[in-house]
Parts: sequence; structure tokens; C-alpha cells
Amino acid sequence: MIMVSACLAGKPVRYNGTPATDTIVEQLIAQKKAISVCPELLGGFVTPREPAEIVGGNGYDVLDGKAKVIELSGTDVTGKYIEGAAHALSIAQEQDVDLVVLKENSPSCGSSVIYDGTFQGHKQAADTIIFLDMPRSLCLYRVWKRRLMYHNRSRPDMQSGCKEKIDLQFLKWIWDFPSKKRPQMQHKLAELGMDKQIIRLRSPREVKGFLDKIKHQK
Repeated sequence: MIMVSACLAGKPVRYNGTPATDTIVEQLIAQKKAISVCPELLGGFVTPREPAEIVGGNGYDVLDGKAKVIELSGTDVTGKYIEGAAHALSIAQEQDVDLVVLKENSPSCGSSVIYDGTFQGHKQAADTIIFLDMPRSLCLYRVWKRRLMYHNRSRPDMQSGCKEKIDLQFLKWIWDFPSKKRPQMQHKLAELGMDKQIIRLRSPREVKGFLDKIKHQK
């Protein structure tokens, strides 16, 4: 399963109430190959809302308690951002997500570039990548479990009218992932590893441990 930022799927959930629609992402949603999330809404924000940026460091510094997420007015909203990130990661685990497509520049979703905290439009490279590398057997089990639970219905995380289904192409994609997609991702992560922190989570237990760490830092 693919997880995408909700704004890329055409939902008007950005801070200013607008989407950042990407046609390919919309197609993935329509084909039921992707789910959409907005970590900021999951953290308790509403739309529209004040713009916010990370001040005093980067995303990993926020998790370590060394930096904060601050709104333009000066309000500290770090707790809500951490809560939203934890919820998004939990959904990714529950839905067997193995690929994430996020909106750049966002303090909650920026994966390679975020604003630097000055509110002057300056950007800096993000420093941490989380790779959910779950076993193939677990992914297949959860796909069939979802199919049985939501037979001929729409899942809560899907748009209305998008009924749960499974096709051979999707099952083949999951089966082939370890031999075809994973090596490509590992190669790319190795290229980035010199200046990025790579967090690779290989089991539900490792994901839970990571989530617990985040919660204790709130």
C-alpha cells in the first residue's frame, strides 16, 4: 500500500485551505492503491490554520526535544505535530504501507526539504528517512484481512464509493517487492546515507518501539 499526503490527493487541507493536487496521486487513490493522510489534521489542527515552521533544528531535533514547531504568531505547536506524526505512522503500520509520497516543504510532511524556521521562504534539507520494511507474509496477510473486514464496503481511510477490492496485479506487486522494489530503495537509501539518518523498521514490534519513543518525548 502507498501512503500519500492528503493535499496531493486533491483535498483542501493545507494551512491556507488549498490542495496541492497531483494527477498521478489522484489516480493511485482512485485505483485503491494508495491512502491519504494529513498529519496536521491528525494532530488536532483545523483548516485553515497559521503557517508553522521548525525552529532551532530539524525534524529529528524536534523528536529529541531540541527544536520546536512554531506558528507565525509565535505559538508553540510542537506537541500537536508530534502527535500527528505518531498517528500517521500508526496508520502506515496498520495499512501495510511500504511506500510514502509526501508534500515537500511542509513541517509535517517535508521529506527532503523544509522551511528553515525564519518564515522568510528559506529552505533546508531534511535529515531523516523512515523506511517501513515489513515482511512480505505480513503484508499479504493484512491485505486479505482488510478484504474480509471491508468486503463490498469503503474503508474509513478511503474516499466514499471506493469499495475494498483485491486484484492480481496488486498481489503480484507485493510478492515481487522484496526482489524488485526493495533493492532499488536500498540503493537509493545507501546514496543518501552519508548525510541522512535512516530509520528502518522491519516489524510491528520495531514500529511500536519507535512510536513509544515519540510519545515519551512529547
